[in-house]
Amino acid sequence: MSSAMNAYAGRPRPMVARTDAELGVQVRQALWRFASNTRLRGTARDKAALATLKSRFPKAVSAFPESALLAVLREPQGGTCSWDAFRVLAASNGEPVPKPSAALTALLGRPCQRCKTAFEAADVAVRERAMLAAASGPSPTGRIWAAGDKEAAALVASARAAARRSAPPSHYRPGRPR
Repeated sequence: MSSAMNAYAGRPRPMVARTDAELGVQVRQALWRFASNTRLRGTARDKAALATLKSRFPKAVSAFPESALLAVLREPQGGTCSWDAFRVLAASNGEPVPKPSAALTALLGRPCQRCKTAFEAADVAVRERAMLAAASGPSPTGRIWAAGDKEAAALVASARAAARRSAPPSHYRPGRPR
């Protein structure tokens, strides 16, 4: 028997991954093989897959979040990708979803356009939260607008007028003929 063959299973031993990206590719292939060779479903399949990974690829359990490993087992349907499954699993477990990296892309594949948009929106939200936090602090003069600013007075007056207006009657629908 060759030294590259495992004496117990008759399968070639996995190559030692030099990078997390190589490890991601190996883990994805191992999970696909596992999913196609098992009859288990649901949480039993997830637990068995994680146990298999812990024995064959111990570094993978520490390198990748558990929800990312389980997302590989999900079958994307209806225009979704593995990243969609990863985002759903991470949200249900209360984990933050990390940005795409070379290792996660090797594990989950390329993100779809919906996922790319979601990651960009998350980046924008972080920037806007930082700007709002900086703007909500006290101003050095103690005032929001400079004294005598006519635009500020007009904005305050229109906001007060809008607050005084009553809501339209419940039977009124915009665009309905009279």
